[in-house]
Order: sequence, then C-alpha cells, then structure tokens
Amino acid sequence: MESYACYVIDKKVVLTFEQINNFLSQQQYYEGAYCLLEDQQIYGEDVRRKISLDVVVGNVPWSEIVGINGTWIPEDSYGCLLSGESMYQLFGTDKANGQRVQVCGCDYYVRGVIPSDEKFLLLPCSKRNAAVMENVSGVILNVKEEGYRDQYADRIENLI
Repeated sequence: MESYACYVIDKKVVLTFEQINNFLSQQQYYEGAYCLLEDQQIYGEDVRRKISLDVVVGNVPWSEIVGINGTWIPEDSYGCLLSGESMYQLFGTDKANGQRVQVCGCDYYVRGVIPSDEKFLLLPCSKRNAAVMENVSGVILNVKEEGYRDQYADRIENLI
C-alpha cells in the first residue's frame, strides 16, 4: 500500500463513478474510485453466521493495492477480498478461501484474505452490485512518482 494514497471526497460533494472517471481517467496517478458502505451485514453461507463490517466497492486493482496473492482478478464479479479479522469472526479461521458470503443481496466467493485486524470486505464494481454503489467516497492514487504527497490531492481538488 506504500505506493498508493487515498483521497477522500468530502461527503457534501456528490459524484458518481462516471463523473470521477470523466474528470480523472487521463491522469497517470489515478488508479480508480471507491464507495464505502459502512456497517453492512454479511452472511457466511456454509456456517450460517452473520457479522457486521464495512464494504468497499471499487474499480481499483484491489489485490495489487493491498498486496495479496490470491485468485481474485478485477474482472471476477463473483469474487471478493476479506480481511483476516472478518474471515476469522465469520468462519473461525483465516484460511477459508473459496467460502461463499452473501453481501448486499448477492453471493460472492472469497478469493483472498487481507492480513488486518479491521473488519472489511472489498468488492469490484460490477453490474451485480451497481444498485448499492452510492456516491464516490474517495479515489486511489498511485504516488510512486510523487515526491510530495499532497501534490496530486491539490490537482484533484482543482479538477472536481
């Protein structure tokens, strides 16, 4: 994650994924946008257990950004990435790739586990979850080439 930064959009500003892509798609530092759905219930199909966590839906290369090796690819609209704490609370282990979870009314398969003590689940943007994607919560920036980390944030504020 050290080569990436998150720019959080002010909650008063209402922007869609399409608008953000129109503003930023030509910028080298733009990796994608995300929507944060706080305190969502997910259900572990095989264990019949529910937990509450934050769901992040984005059109970003999640596995590269969080630095995991898994079988999930961005085009996999049925896959998700789950934090280790969430996996443990839901399934009793942090080694449960392939488990099925229900999120926002759709079934997904855990393709990778992110080592973290936080509770969250990452989803790719897809037609399956378009109905739950609200306004853009933030954008992910590639800051590998940036010496001063606020430089790109200032540019975004000027574009939006």
